[in-house]
Amino acid sequence: MSAKERRRVEVMSRVRDGQVSVAVAAGLLGMSERQAWRLKRRYAAGGDCLMVMIDDATGRVTARFYERETLDASFDVFGRYVKARRGLPRALYVDKAGIYRAEAGCPPTQFGRAMAELGVELILANSPQAKGRVERMNGTLQDRLVKELRLRGVRDMAGANAVLDGPFLKQFNKRFAVKATRKADVHRAVAAAAARCGVGPSSATPRRGLTPQP
Repeated sequence: MSAKERRRVEVMSRVRDGQVSVAVAAGLLGMSERQAWRLKRRYAAGGDCLMVMIDDATGRVTARFYERETLDASFDVFGRYVKARRGLPRALYVDKAGIYRAEAGCPPTQFGRAMAELGVELILANSPQAKGRVERMNGTLQDRLVKELRLRGVRDMAGANAVLDGPFLKQFNKRFAVKATRKADVHRAVAAAAARCGVGPSSATPRRGLTPQP
């Protein structure tokens, strides 16, 4: 992925998260507002979405491609993180996408209710700088992972996920993850409530019915 393409992905991600308007994005990308709207629609309608979770203590990465950033995809990548770490995190730092953020005066989203049920604090990033770590990781993955997929001749999502699940993330984490400053692992054991929800070593994917439907 070229620097220009990475910049477009970064800016369109900020538009998606409600951090900047399409008009501001147009200025940042040096294009007309009409062109920016077309670009926004293209990014929303096509292309796979790489969802990334980073363990704050060690920098270990969990990542997977999905067709869209949806509720099911968010539950799935969270479940994979829980399985990999063999425990629930104390908190999740997320963007302000509608999956995670409820409008003022409205009840929590389904994802928010699920995290509350599991005892996981949901922290909403209030600025692009606050999301800096995961954004930098996205840039790194877009560079290294795209090159790896090209070398392997991978052209579909299933193949890309096979690479992620196989050698790529193992080698990536072996090279870039660090030891936690504290020996104690603060991930909590998967409780009975989490097991009922389908989260834990026996299940990679939390079921959609984590909490009652509205």
